[in-house]
Amino acid sequence: MSRPSQNPFRNREAGRPPQRQVWLTGLLLAAAAVLISAVAFVGLGPAVSPLLPGQKARHGVTSDLQFSYESPLLTAESRRQARDRVAPVFATDLTVAEAYATHIRTLTTAADVDPPDLTSRAAPERLNSFAAWRKRLPPPAPAVTSLPTDADWVEFLGQIPPGNRAAVADEGLRVLMEISQQGITGADWNSQAGPLRPGEVSGFNIQSAERRPIRFHSRAEALSDLLAEVRALPQPAQVQAALLRLLRHGVVPNMAFQAQRTEDLRLAAARATVPVAVSIAPGQTIISPEQRVTGFEIEALDAFRREHARSEATRFAGDILSERLVLILVLLLGVALAARSGRFGLSAQRHRLGVGIAGLILHTTLARVMVEVSQIFPDLFPLLPYLLPTLVAPILVSLLAGAAAGMFVGVVGAVICSLMMGDSLPFFILHSVAALLAIHYCRRSQSRARLLRAALIGGLALALYAVFAGLREGQDLSILGLQGLAALATSLVCGVVVVGLLPVFEGVFKVSTDISLLELTNSNHPLLQRLQLEAPGTYHHSLMVAQLAERAASEIGVNPLACRVAALYHDIGKLARPEYFTENQQGADNPLLRQNPSMSALVIKAHVREGLELAREAKLPPLVLDTISQHHGTTLIQYFYYRAVHAPKATFATVPNSPAVELDPVSEQTFRYEGPRPRRREAALIFLADSIEAASRSLPKMSPQAVEDLIQSIFHNRLEDNQLDECPMTFQELDLVRKSFARTILTMHHGRTAYPKDKAE
Repeated sequence: MSRPSQNPFRNREAGRPPQRQVWLTGLLLAAAAVLISAVAFVGLGPAVSPLLPGQKARHGVTSDLQFSYESPLLTAESRRQARDRVAPVFATDLTVAEAYATHIRTLTTAADVDPPDLTSRAAPERLNSFAAWRKRLPPPAPAVTSLPTDADWVEFLGQIPPGNRAAVADEGLRVLMEISQQGITGADWNSQAGPLRPGEVSGFNIQSAERRPIRFHSRAEALSDLLAEVRALPQPAQVQAALLRLLRHGVVPNMAFQAQRTEDLRLAAARATVPVAVSIAPGQTIISPEQRVTGFEIEALDAFRREHARSEATRFAGDILSERLVLILVLLLGVALAARSGRFGLSAQRHRLGVGIAGLILHTTLARVMVEVSQIFPDLFPLLPYLLPTLVAPILVSLLAGAAAGMFVGVVGAVICSLMMGDSLPFFILHSVAALLAIHYCRRSQSRARLLRAALIGGLALALYAVFAGLREGQDLSILGLQGLAALATSLVCGVVVVGLLPVFEGVFKVSTDISLLELTNSNHPLLQRLQLEAPGTYHHSLMVAQLAERAASEIGVNPLACRVAALYHDIGKLARPEYFTENQQGADNPLLRQNPSMSALVIKAHVREGLELAREAKLPPLVLDTISQHHGTTLIQYFYYRAVHAPKATFATVPNSPAVELDPVSEQTFRYEGPRPRRREAALIFLADSIEAASRSLPKMSPQAVEDLIQSIFHNRLEDNQLDECPMTFQELDLVRKSFARTILTMHHGRTAYPKDKAE
C-alpha cells in the first residue's frame, strides 16, 4: 500500500541501490538511441519525401555532390528516336502485275494471229463474237482477280488493226510495270507500317526489302500516273483511251509490309544507342519548391539519394552524432519518464521500458528494410509511405505493456520515420493517427481476428488519406487506387506479423496478453481438470475468488481477465494434499487437528511452494507464478498459531524452588507464510478476495451489515499487518475494492424464499 510518507517507486525488488539503477537505465536509453539512430539514418542519404509524377514538391532539393548517372528515361527516349529513324521495310510483289501482263499479251498476240470477227455494226453481236473467240484461249492466272470487260476488249481491238495490237499493248504494259515496280499502296497499308502518308517519301524514308528508298503511290496516284504516261505514247487519242481502259485493271496494291524485318532493324538500332548520361554539379537544383515534378525529376532525385547513400555509407559518426540522435534520446527519456509515472512497481517500470525500447528498435528496423527495398526497386519508392509496416510495433507494445506505452511507441516511431522521409509533417500525422486507431481497436483483444481487424482499420485510415491527398494533388485515379491497395495490403501484413511475433515477445519479456490468458481459462486445462476431480472444494473456492477479483478489477482499472486467470490457479498447490484443507473434507475429520500446530502450519504453508512447482512444470505465465507466491503474503496462520499459544507448555526448573522455564516458546515466524507480500495489483486483489471468500463462509447470517463488517475487519487487519505496503494501490482504490467485494458477496450468497411443503403450509 502506497502511504503518503513512503516513496511508491522505491526499489524494493532489486539488491542494488536506486542510484545505480538510474545509471543503468540511462546507459540503456543511450545505447538504444545510438542503435535506433544507426538503423534509421546510417547510409540512408538525404531525407526526401517520396513524390509521384504530377505531384507538387513541398521542399526544394539541391545537390551537394558532383555525380553522374545513366538516365533510363532519356535513354528510352533516345532509343525510341533511333527506332523511329529506321524506315519501315516493304517488299514490292509483282506477281499479280506480271500475271496480268501475261494475260494481256496472250490475248493481243492471238488477236494478231487469229483475230475475232468484229465486222458487225451491232454491239451485241460484236460482244458475242468476242466472247466465243475468247473461250478458245487459256484462262488468266488465279492471282489475277480484276480483268478488262468484253466491252473494253472490243473497244481496244476495234481501234487497232490486226498485226499492230500486240505492239501497242506492249507499250502500255511497259508503263504499267514501271508504275507497279515503284509500289502501289492499299487502303490498310498505313495501319501496318505506322503513321505514314502516301507520297511523303522524304518524311518517312520508306525502303524496299533491298534497303533502297522507294517512291510509292496510292492507287489513285498510280492511275493518275498511268493516264499521264499513256497520253504521252505516240498513239491517237482513241487508241490511248482504249489502251487506258485495258490497263487500268492492272493497277492493284502490291506493297507488303515486312513487320519482322522492320522490327529487327529497329531493335538493332535501339541496341546500338549509347545510354544517356546526366551530370549533376554541386549547387544544381534538382527540384524547385512548389514544382510539379515529372518522371525526369524523380529519376534525378532517386539517383541523388543512391549517390548520397554510397558516399556516406562509412560516415557513421556524422549520421549518429547529430541533432537526430539528441531528438531520439529526448523521446526515449520521455518514454522512460512515462513508464515511471503512475502507480507501477519497479518491475513493471522495467518491463514497460524494455518492451517500449524493443518495439522502437523493431519499428525502425522494419522501416529501414522497406526503405532499402525501395532503393532496389525504385518503382516502389513513390508508394513507400503506404508500404512502411508502422503498425506492427504499436500494436505489439500495447498488447504487452498497455495502450499508453503503445501510443508512445506509435508517436515516437512516427517521428523517427518522418525524419527518414524528409521531415514530413503529413507523414507524421498520418502514421500517428493510424497507429492510435489500431491501438484503440486492439485494446484487451482476446482473439487474433481482432488484431487483424485493428490493423486493417489503421490501414483504412492510410488508404483514405492516400485518396484525399491524391485528389488534392490531382493524381491519376489509377495511382490513387494503387496507393490505397498498398496501404490496406501492408496493414493486413502487419496484422499477420503481429500474430506471428506475439508468442515470441511473450516468451522474451515473460508477459502474457489477453489472448494467451484466455486460453488458460479453458476448463479443459490439465491443472483445472485435476482441481475439479481431486479438489472440488478448492476449485469452487477458486471460482468464487475469481469472481470477486474480476469484478473489483473492473472498478480500479486492472485487467479483469488477468485477475480471473490468476485466481483460478492460485491454489493449485493444494493438489498435493487436498484432504488437509477444509473445503475438500466434506464433513470428514480434519487430519491437521491431530498434529502438532507447527507441523500443521508447515503443511498449510507448503501449498504455496508446491503450487509454484506445478505452475512452473505447466509453464504458466509469470503473472500466475507471482500470484501464487504472493496470494497469502506473510500473513499469520492464526488458527494454529492460537492453538500453539494456548497449548500446555512443557516446563522444567533449573534450580530447586526456582521459576519454571518453557522448553518450546512459540515463534510467530513459524506460523507466517514465507511471502513475498503482494507487489502486483492483481495479486493484491486475489490476496484480499481469498481471505474474504473464505471468511464469508463462517458468517452465521448473510446480511449487508455483517458482510460490510467482515470485509472492513479483514482490510483493517491486512493494513495493520503491513501486507499491502509493497503494492501500488491507493486508499481510494482500496475503498472501491471493498465496496465491490461487498456487492459481490451479497450477490453470491443471496437468499431464496422457502417453498411450502404442502397446500396447508
